[in-house]
Amino acid sequence: MVPAIAFVGRHNAGKTTVLVALLSELKKRGLRVGVLKSSKEVGPTEPSNCDTLQFREAGAERVVFWGQGLLQVTAPAPPKDDFAFWSIVFHYFSGLDLVLVEGLKGIKSLPKIEVYRRGLSQKPLWEEGLYGLVACVGDRCAPFTAHFGFGQIKELANFVLSRLPKRRVTVELLVDNRPVGLTRFVAEALWASVGGFIQTLRGVKNPDHIELRLRR
Repeated sequence: MVPAIAFVGRHNAGKTTVLVALLSELKKRGLRVGVLKSSKEVGPTEPSNCDTLQFREAGAERVVFWGQGLLQVTAPAPPKDDFAFWSIVFHYFSGLDLVLVEGLKGIKSLPKIEVYRRGLSQKPLWEEGLYGLVACVGDRCAPFTAHFGFGQIKELANFVLSRLPKRRVTVELLVDNRPVGLTRFVAEALWASVGGFIQTLRGVKNPDHIELRLRR
């Protein structure tokens, strides 16, 4: 599964600013990075007369907009839990090196970095027992936790990269849209058997990424 790390914090703490700077730094280092933003809003606004809105209101389960340089998928949102999160990562971010997440402090399996700055009316989330905290960015931080200033983006990037798993064969398995854990032996065996078979097909040679979907 593609690794992910969440940046959480109070409203106006500076999460988006930190994420944009970090994303730029990671891209300079050659990483393929995706971003998932959680929001309390229903979704990006659509003009009342746009075609995609009409399709959704007519009952379409999923609407895909394919424009010039942009593919946008609109679908019913599942509950924000661990299973749904990793299912979304599997379906939309496979093949990337990392997913940066803004929000989703309630996903327990997701490591989190809290962004906090002076002047906010509310105290940091970590003072309320934030689960999965691995670092902080800003003016206050939990004891014995990695701490970075707003200007330490390169150091923050080094920290995030240090948490990525070493590159090896990656096999992701979802059954009924739920991720299934695989041991390293099983993952490598699946890659060897499926990959070996697929390479016997005409036009396929040394693939880096294979996606196989089975449905009955």
